[in-house]
Amino acid sequence: MRSLSGPLQLPIGASEDKWLAVPRNPAKQGAITRVNLPDHWAGEEYQQLAIARLVDRWIKVPMEVSRIHLTSAPRFMEFTPTPQPPDAASWRPSEDPYVMHVGDGPGKTPIYARTETDVPHLAVVGGSGSGKTTTLTVPLVHSRTYGALVDIIDLKRMSFTEIGDEHPNGIAGDPSRPARTVSGVRIHTRIEDAIRALAEFVASATAIALMQQAGMSTKHLPARVMIIDEFGSFAGGAKQ
Repeated sequence: MRSLSGPLQLPIGASEDKWLAVPRNPAKQGAITRVNLPDHWAGEEYQQLAIARLVDRWIKVPMEVSRIHLTSAPRFMEFTPTPQPPDAASWRPSEDPYVMHVGDGPGKTPIYARTETDVPHLAVVGGSGSGKTTTLTVPLVHSRTYGALVDIIDLKRMSFTEIGDEHPNGIAGDPSRPARTVSGVRIHTRIEDAIRALAEFVASATAIALMQQAGMSTKHLPARVMIIDEFGSFAGGAKQ
């Protein structure tokens, strides 16, 4: 109770059973861990955060606040395990080129990225081996489904290896690995080629913006998408 006594401002020797109720299996989905709160406890945001961190530390799984009651007795905070996303999700085609299925959340709720903005972009963040490159396959497939031209910067030459020999005649590709040439997709593995591809991409975007400002239609032009695998490596190489 020593760690809970401080955040709750409890007297020394306070009974743990009175202030903390932990189920037999607190990490089980639906289980509720409850912290009872004394009347004098103000419940400021920083105090609630301190309690939440302690509960996380005790339960040893990610927890979230499911209910807070401070207005009348009994006063308490309740915590439940944070719902975890599924290990895998089936790709769901979208009827809208600007709405892309990127995965499923807790309960297999589909999650979509909406890219119809002035500066559409999508960032994939994760640790080594977390599946960032595999996730980047989603915008590749979605974009090509609607006829977009895709440039991929892949300096480590380890990405998108599932692109096989069934599409040997493409626009351009990796000259060192011709099997990775796919219609409408260009893969750039050298820093010089990657920089040129980025410059071309920016020039195309600028030209489209100027055409639209002049009242010209751009609907007949294919969309362009650039995928950069390991952006930090590309940015570092471009500076040299």
